[in-house]
Amino acid sequence: MNLEIPYLKYEEIKSVANKFLNDHWPSGEIPIPIEEIVELSLRLRIAPFPELFREIKLNAFLTADRSTIFVDEIQYNTYAEKYRFSIAHEVGHYVLHSEYYEHLPFSDIDTYKAWRLNADPEMVYRFEVQGNLFAELILMPSPQLVRVCEQVVKNHADHLKGVGKDVWPYLAKDVAVEFEVSPLSASIRIEHEDIPAIVSLPM
Repeated sequence: MNLEIPYLKYEEIKSVANKFLNDHWPSGEIPIPIEEIVELSLRLRIAPFPELFREIKLNAFLTADRSTIFVDEIQYNTYAEKYRFSIAHEVGHYVLHSEYYEHLPFSDIDTYKAWRLNADPEMVYRFEVQGNLFAELILMPSPQLVRVCEQVVKNHADHLKGVGKDVWPYLAKDVAVEFEVSPLSASIRIEHEDIPAIVSLPM
């Protein structure tokens, strides 16, 4: 079966992500405990898989029956921020693509690899982009992101006077710490939320 993933606007994915957080983590406290949500609220199993990235060039994947998220063992044991994002990404597939998983033809890593190699590249790209957007939105929700960015600017106010908006990738490092994500993920999220237009820098 080929994927036929519909195009979803950013705001549509954001709406679904907000509902997910309201349902599963209404306190909004950060960092979002994505592992706890997956295991205790969604009742999914997280399982490290040896050399998953080396075998199929993926950090993680959700099984066709949507019961287990396999994660590259090295990432699981070593790279906490990447691990959190990978889990959130697979939750994106769990939420956004549930109807497709019911018909996907893989049951193990070999059949998954075969399916992946033969799937429509455009649909796979859309599938993965939507997973990434969902992940960034649930790990760094908008209200908390704005609040953290305002605090980071306040913390560095003395050094930011007269500095342009191109400073945000550097400030993203501090933002990332609060959300327990990578600086790159934080920087991308800041761009997508258009934080430079929302949070003013000192004049």
